[in-house]
Parts: sequence; structure tokens; C-alpha cells
Amino acid sequence: MVTLSLPLSVLDALSLAYAQKHPDRVHALILRGIFLCRPQEFKWFYQEGASRLFPDYWQDYLAPIPVEEQGDLMQAFYKRLTGADQIAQMHAAKAWSCWEGRTATLRPNPQVVEQSAHYGIEQGFTVPMHEPGRTFGSMHLAAPLANKAFVPSIKAHQLAIKVISDLAHHNRPHPSTSSDSLRLTPRENEFLRWLSMGKTYREIGLIMNISERTVKFYAHQMTEKLECVNVKQAMMKAMYLNLV
Repeated sequence: MVTLSLPLSVLDALSLAYAQKHPDRVHALILRGIFLCRPQEFKWFYQEGASRLFPDYWQDYLAPIPVEEQGDLMQAFYKRLTGADQIAQMHAAKAWSCWEGRTATLRPNPQVVEQSAHYGIEQGFTVPMHEPGRTFGSMHLAAPLANKAFVPSIKAHQLAIKVISDLAHHNRPHPSTSSDSLRLTPRENEFLRWLSMGKTYREIGLIMNISERTVKFYAHQMTEKLECVNVKQAMMKAMYLNLV
């Protein structure tokens, strides 16, 4: 039996793969963060997604890359980091490492604290509501420092705060997307509707008068369109995006 403790998210992904391959050799995993190195996760962190959480840091990350190459940032950085121009190489390395270092910290941003104090927010409680690669939001409760009842009140109403944040998270409005890649065909929508009602692939095939193989094709096509890892996740994402 082996217990693994790995500090980096990429190594976490490797440890999960090892545990799946050799379950008889692994007793437990102690993981700091889960980053499975899937294309959608690389895209969210290095291309578009995390950029909305740290817009100021993102501008520094973009600085060494010309606008015409920013459509594929990972390729643009790779080109500079492996190129012969040492000056461009150093600029790219600094921008890349600063982006990772700044976004991986849990330390409070002094500027945010100063801005909050400027607007009279001397103490507060924030509940984040977000999903990787999608919208980000938060619920804030604030009070002046002189309000001694604020912290006890937060502690006393933690359950109510969680319920409110969950409701806000699951019922928030979603902007409609104009991307053709996220538009499901009528048959894919019909497939989703029957799947959400608990029908099996075989039953859906009989209802839609198609083969079970075609049903599986719809499931695979829809999962790829929505950049998900399985059909259940794709179904939930389609519902969140108001595609069905």
C-alpha cells in the first residue's frame, strides 16, 4: 500500500491516473488541487476564463504577445520560450510565471482591501459562485467595523447564507451564446429531453426511431460541442446555458 502526497496540480492529475491504473498499489491520495490537463482546462486557464477573474494580471500576461497571435496564446508562448531570441524568451518566461504565481495565491490583494475601505466596507463576508470556464459571481455581506454583532450574526446564519447563495447560483440568468458550436440540433435537443426524463439509450432509440448507435453518436457529438467529459455533464451544462 502506498500513500501519495503531491504538491502540484499537474502531479495530482498524474497521481489520479496512476491510482486508476494500479488501484492495488494505492491506499489513499492527498491532493492539493485537481487539474486534469484536459484541453478545456488549459483553455480556461491560459486562453479565456481565468482572464475574467484576474483582468489586471491578464494584461501583464498578454504583454509579450502581439495582438495577431493572441488567438492561440499557448502556441504563441511556446514559440517564444523555445525560440532563439533570448530577450523574447525571458519576457515570455516572466509573463508566464507571473501569471501562474499571481493566480495561485490565497493572499488578499492589498488594492482590493484599500478600495473596499474607501467605500466604507471595513469588514465583510463573501460567498463565491462560479464554475470553471463560465460565469463568475459572488454574494457580499458587509458592515462598518464598529458593528460588533456582524461576525456573530454571520456565524448564526451560515445555513441561511448557504441556501441563498446556492439558489442564486443555480437560478442566475445566463447570457445567450451566439456561437454556432454551442447550438444543438433539433435531434440533439430531443435526445437531451428524453435523456433528462431518465430514458436509456435503447429506449431513446425506439422513441426517436433511430438505432442505439445513432443515439450514442448524438451523445458523443453533444458532449464534444459543450466541451464536457461525459454526457451527464453535457446535459447539466446545456441546462445551465439555456440550450434546452
